[in-house]
Amino acid sequence: MRSIFDKSAPPKDLYYSAKQWIHTCFDNPEELQPFYKECPIENIPFQPIFRKQKMGWPQLVKPRPHYIVIMPKGRVWGGNGAVVSPDNKLIWDASHEIMRKPREHSIFSQSKLPPVTFIPENLAVLTHMEGYSYYFWMFDVLARIELLRRNGIQSDRYVLASMTRAFQEETLMKLGVSREKRIICDNLTHIQGLELIVTPLVADTGMTPKWACDFLREEFLQKTGIKPSQDFKRIYISRADAKRRHVKNEQEVMGFLKNNGFACLLLDGLSVAEQAQIFFSAEMIIAPHGAALTNLVFSKPGTKVIELFSPRWVRHTYWWISQHGDLDYDRLVCGGPILPITPSAPLPEILHALEADITVDMRKLKKKLRSAGIS
Repeated sequence: MRSIFDKSAPPKDLYYSAKQWIHTCFDNPEELQPFYKECPIENIPFQPIFRKQKMGWPQLVKPRPHYIVIMPKGRVWGGNGAVVSPDNKLIWDASHEIMRKPREHSIFSQSKLPPVTFIPENLAVLTHMEGYSYYFWMFDVLARIELLRRNGIQSDRYVLASMTRAFQEETLMKLGVSREKRIICDNLTHIQGLELIVTPLVADTGMTPKWACDFLREEFLQKTGIKPSQDFKRIYISRADAKRRHVKNEQEVMGFLKNNGFACLLLDGLSVAEQAQIFFSAEMIIAPHGAALTNLVFSKPGTKVIELFSPRWVRHTYWWISQHGDLDYDRLVCGGPILPITPSAPLPEILHALEADITVDMRKLKKKLRSAGIS
């Protein structure tokens, strides 16, 4: 595809998906076939989470479909790794910026893009603006490596957003993605590949597919040969070192739990292997809603889970993972009835809900523990 525009000029329009772009380019299914692959949706029965209580965020009825697009002469721009089509339009579902609407993407506010560098290789785009978050890294970056593998798609190198966390390096090396196979985006990035391999995010809706859970468990638990430890049968995961969503009465919570045989832990700084062992060892897990619960993929079937929420931010993310792993999941919404918030709410309201602290109702927590056979 020959360019007929100035590559320093930022896009002025977008495709909502790479799928929309590919169907715009090809009408004939036979012509489309080398550039597009639809991935089958897992047939997972959907059941309401709690019939009498609403979640605080809309739920999808089923996971959305995954697909893979081969984009000749596609481009990647900026530190977040936005994908730009050969006809100079943003591909939103491969470039989305959290808390922004599609036409608010930062690329549209640029007056000029950096000079483009052509790379004569097939580049798989695995960028995510919050790839530093453990959940998004495991389920929306690493899972896309597996999605390509499962569908027989090979790439010369992988395009990734900034890597600042030890778990990023640990997991890529475990998967055989050496530093030589990576292109790391920064604010001056503007590259054009011989072909871009583009797929939308896997689990940003919170509905993680079962195959992604199985993949993480196999690669980082089973292949590693991790053994359970007697030190972590009952665990409480603290968010004291997080920037938001703290448990305000955590000292009271931890004092009570320690008296009932719980280890109270901070996970930041631990390797993925260490976190996998902790969750694989646990018979009961209590934790406030947060990325540490990504590690539920490593838990044994039947493990009891109590997730703590503020009424402002109640999500289905880790319930969904628990269903895939046959875990005994429960939740405790603290501080009153759920106050639903939707994606269409004003941004300050969403951020306030996202960051809201949690005050645990000790009476309700003790009741749930008694129900689980713990006094």
